Amino acid sequence: MTVEIAAAPATWPVCIDRNQFESALLNLVVNARDAMPGGGVVRVASANRSVDEGFAVAHDLTGGDYVAISVEDHGAGLDAAAAARVFEPFFTTKPAGRGTGLGLSMVYAFARQSRGAAVFDSVVGRGTTVTLLLPRYLGEVIASRDMPGDAPRPGGGETILLVEDDADVRAYAAEQLRALGYAVVEAASGEDALERLDALPPRSLLLTDVVMPGLGGLALASAALTRRPELRILFTTGYAEGIGLGDAVLPKPFDGRALAAKVRSVLDA
Repeated sequence: MTVEIAAAPATWPVCIDRNQFESALLNLVVNARDAMPGGGVVRVASANRSVDEGFAVAHDLTGGDYVAISVEDHGAGLDAAAAARVFEPFFTTKPAGRGTGLGLSMVYAFARQSRGAAVFDSVVGRGTTVTLLLPRYLGEVIASRDMPGDAPRPGGGETILLVEDDADVRAYAAEQLRALGYAVVEAASGEDALERLDALPPRSLLLTDVVMPGLGGLALASAALTRRPELRILFTTGYAEGIGLGDAVLPKPFDGRALAAKVRSVLDA
């Protein structure tokens, strides 16, 4: 896959959560890549755009100036019925186990949270373009690239061994972690995870559910640390209050932001 960047000169500033934007953009690029299994060009473009009243009403926007960030692929495209549902949570056209249907719903939520919109255009046989419309910022622009805030930092290329017996939860977590820049090795059981343990590179993290059939998360962590004492450990569970693991627990249910923050915290500890 080739990524082509077409950034318009003098793009207007926007005021958004930088990390949520990065996660949304990565989700769109990953979807574009998956739409072209034989390879191809993903085009990421930015442009200044003034929205007229008709378009604003149709997309529940306020008329005015926006920055349009678009991600375009040349895959198979979707028909009108599927295209109308792409922003619905858990709706997906990917094969079972390849996606949760939450990626585009999170992109849509980010756009609405930013007082903008997400627009999906697709033509069967020609491809898909998803455009984020983000309102132009007219206030003072902070020159520093290091903006304040407590948003989680993206991954730095570390590897995460993700162990979860629930296929939907595992697929969701894997999708979010890969979008943040982590390499993810998936395992559906503790026994499966042990078989994959020795192949992990240095500076890896074991992210495991506590309660699983067969080898549970606590026993898995103990066995893993015997073989890889440098391994970082993070547990997920719906019963966090009763297992006494302190900060090494991510309570269920979790969203992508909580997952990103907790993984980053454990890796940096």
